[in-house]
Amino acid sequence: SLISHDLNTPIAKIQSITERLILDNQVDPLKMDLLQLKKESHELLKYVKTIIKLLKIESQEIKLNCVSTDLNIIIKNVYEQLEPIALQKNIQMSLHLEHMFLVSLDPLLIQEVILNITENAIKYSPENSKINIISYETDSEIFFLVEDNGIGIDKSEQNKIFEKFYRSNLTKVLA
Repeated sequence: SLISHDLNTPIAKIQSITERLILDNQVDPLKMDLLQLKKESHELLKYVKTIIKLLKIESQEIKLNCVSTDLNIIIKNVYEQLEPIALQKNIQMSLHLEHMFLVSLDPLLIQEVILNITENAIKYSPENSKINIISYETDSEIFFLVEDNGIGIDKSEQNKIFEKFYRSNLTKVLA
């Protein structure tokens, strides 16, 4: 909690000051910079929260709150949250969700996973493309898939993507 406070407080101050400056300054160049600062501070806060959750998981301090849940409702919520971001890039997202039985899971943690995967699909897909979000189940498994036309992850890096804090070397591809 000490780390959380020490990291969240300065970010919250930055966000508050940025909000005030945006309201006070409607000059286009300055306003654009302030909006970018606001966006980046939100990203930073998101990363801090992710790191804190990871620390809790590693210290086994986190407790799963598993309840019977309809996974498709979580997927629809993420879809609604991210659709405006996709539309900014003229990306058409579509849902292909099979009716499924309820499953016992922690809805907040699963939502975070689905949000991260779908957000990455939007982030790394080209403008004017499509993203399909799919769910279905078999007798023993539930599947969540995101199909996109993004740049993908090089085969040599795919076995590393679940390593803690690993980021694919996309700079050469995006340059």
